Amino acid sequence: MSTDEKIPTVTPAEIENILVAETGVSPGTIRESGTTPLVDLGIDSLAVLQLQAALADRFGTELPEDVGGWTLAHIVAFVNGDVNGHVNGRR
Repeated sequence: MSTDEKIPTVTPAEIENILVAETGVSPGTIRESGTTPLVDLGIDSLAVLQLQAALADRFGTELPEDVGGWTLAHIVAFVNGDVNGHVNGRR
């Protein structure tokens, strides 16, 4: 990849769609609870593992084990490489 190439930005809607597909939580619940950690939305550890696998497959990003305590915004920032200045290896 050249230095002029931009890595596509992942949007909250993309992560929301994956959350809905992988965890079964309703889209309305995610939208209404944008600042609520995943575990507080009723997303269990198995669903978190499914989310981690889906994001790794789709974006090449491995989420840490404690992602269940993260919000949608935190996940989006991490996948985009914006959390604590950390830049993830992307395909």
